[in-house]
Amino acid sequence: MDLDQDMFLQKFLNKKISKKEIEGEILNHIISEEYQKAVVENELRPIADPRLEKNMKNKEGTVEVVFVIPVLPAITLGEYKGVEVEKEKFRYY
Repeated sequence: MDLDQDMFLQKFLNKKISKKEIEGEILNHIISEEYQKAVVENELRPIADPRLEKNMKNKEGTVEVVFVIPVLPAITLGEYKGVEVEKEKFRYY
């Protein structure tokens, strides 16, 4: 158990933490795990932290989370071999 978990447990046992805080901690943990899984499964290459777009709890008790992950764009090179380019003459003075 790391220090954060230990402090969290102590607050909980001493009733210094609310149910809302517990739900928030659990949700943050789940979101973090699902984010990592989405990155691996979709072979994403994130270039910045994700932005939480939507976070809502449904009547059934399920949670829907949508976040935007900025990634490197996929680049497909066109045919470039054999392309001739006209060189300009440049003079240094």
